[in-house]
Amino acid sequence: MARKRQSDMVEGFEVFKALNLTQQESLRRGKSAKDSAASKGDSAEGAGKPRKIASHIGHTAMPPKHELACFECGFNFQITGKIDSIECPRCKVPISLRDVTIDSEWFDDIKTGGTILITANAVVKNSELIAKEIVLDGKIEDGSVNAYQRLILMPNGFFDEELITARDLIVESKTSLTLEKAAHFQNVDIGGSLTARELEVDCLLSVRTGGIFSGKVQARRFRLDEGGGLKARLKIGEQQNGGT
Repeated sequence: MARKRQSDMVEGFEVFKALNLTQQESLRRGKSAKDSAASKGDSAEGAGKPRKIASHIGHTAMPPKHELACFECGFNFQITGKIDSIECPRCKVPISLRDVTIDSEWFDDIKTGGTILITANAVVKNSELIAKEIVLDGKIEDGSVNAYQRLILMPNGFFDEELITARDLIVESKTSLTLEKAAHFQNVDIGGSLTARELEVDCLLSVRTGGIFSGKVQARRFRLDEGGGLKARLKIGEQQNGGT
């Protein structure tokens, strides 16, 4: 009987030890799974929250649109994205869209739907320049210049008024320009100094902080930023020709 009880005790102890090992293994696995889930949660929280994902989706960048004008027929149209050339939808003439930098004496003609940059060292002589945008920091001595969107005048820029045609005029900071003859633009933005004998602006005349306008001007709308200056006879509203 003693042997049987001893055997029963041994067998009972083995069962208890086996159960104890099983419980310890279950606890170990549970803790490991919990730690793993917590680690994944921390990683997910650091990597990106739902609002960030929604924000990313909501701000998908769209290709920019560009306004162009055909040099031959004058047709205005839009393109999307960045390309090197295109054909006019109306007259089928090829139109270059490349940007050009002039940094020395220049005698050749340029027609582009891009930007022409005329640096401080450049002198344009007897050339026809047509571009969507012309940034002038050098000299234009002869020829003709047509910025069918905007002319941006920099501090060293110099030109004869009769040689320049532009839809919009931007006079940058530290730049001074005097227009001796009557001038007409769609928009004028002044960051430097502009003096005009008689200026007509179809849409908006803006004088930025640090800019100053002197002379006589008639504009559809006018904006004067804090720190801007005005010494002018100013008429705001529709033009005398009834333009809207």
